[in-house]
Amino acid sequence: MLNEFPAKVRIKKKNEEFSCKSNEKLSFLNSSCCVLHSSFFFVPLPTVLKDYHKSIMTEYEKMRNGQLYRFDDKEILASVEHANRLCARLQTMTNYDDDYREVIEELIPRLPKSSCVNPPFHCDHGHGIRIGENTFINYNATFLDGGMITIGSRTKIGPNSQLMTPNHPIDYRDRLEPVETCLPITIGDDCWLGNGVIVCPGVTIGDRCVIGAGSVVVKDIPADSLAVGNPCRVIRKLA
Repeated sequence: MLNEFPAKVRIKKKNEEFSCKSNEKLSFLNSSCCVLHSSFFFVPLPTVLKDYHKSIMTEYEKMRNGQLYRFDDKEILASVEHANRLCARLQTMTNYDDDYREVIEELIPRLPKSSCVNPPFHCDHGHGIRIGENTFINYNATFLDGGMITIGSRTKIGPNSQLMTPNHPIDYRDRLEPVETCLPITIGDDCWLGNGVIVCPGVTIGDRCVIGAGSVVVKDIPADSLAVGNPCRVIRKLA
């Protein structure tokens, strides 16, 4: 991928040296290049590319990539409003209503026909949720999907469960600003999460796990585990 940077740099590659004027732009194609800043420290080009990409990312892209972002951004607020309006419509529905499927599939694109999300249901965006075949989400689940939430096939999630991807800053001074990070949550195939389970940001639950009712999952749970408690701990293997 071709990337452009403001010049005022010197490039060294394979014993060849190139320079450009400060009012020009220089394009890079080969990640083996190094950039020599005016401070004369060599910086690997992949690092420069990463830092440059961060500077041009939208707040939405930062949200999806686990970076600190502003949740008062217009694009993000529009996405939240759209999801809120659809969730409000679901409050008075059952999954037997004629228009239930239309509303839930607008909220969660690519939801398989074989899977069911029992209303009421709450989420921030909806399009950050991926659900596999023959999966069942029971009443009053809350999925805050600033980060991606991926749920496998044939998984059952009990009533009042919460999957929370957002993290607010620890320092109270940073919380004065409308900023947060979101880390993805992944739940494998053939899992069962009991009533009122809370899954925290960045957690992965492996295939065929059972998570006891009321558990707070703060760390990854390996496949084939029975885990319970606050914080949730593996109490025995299931295979």
